[in-house]
Amino acid sequence: MRERAEHLLDSSSRPPRDALLVWLTELTAGARTYQGPPQSIMAALADETSELHASCAAMRASSARLLHRAQETGQVRADVTVYEVIALAIGLAWAAQQPGGTADLMGRLLSTAMYGLAVPL
Repeated sequence: MRERAEHLLDSSSRPPRDALLVWLTELTAGARTYQGPPQSIMAALADETSELHASCAAMRASSARLLHRAQETGQVRADVTVYEVIALAIGLAWAAQQPGGTADLMGRLLSTAMYGLAVPL
């Protein structure tokens, strides 16, 4: 996900908000596909002694750059932190993993989340 965020940062063909949405969609889909990564990612970010900490911290740093770029253009609220965005994606993935969770549900939840991240009119 770090590499994907960096690729999206390098791609200037996409508005910053859309790049953030693509990254969130892919993180959420990946976390939904594999049981356990949501908890592993959040735990590794909190535990500097974890073997996964460095890779999760690198993912957090690259996703922070995606978020900041969207914030600088006024497309995403300035008060949102990268931790909140990652936790949101992990929470959406968890919800989609539950009985009755579908890709369609995940899409609707992600759409609702992006509405909440948007700068209020």
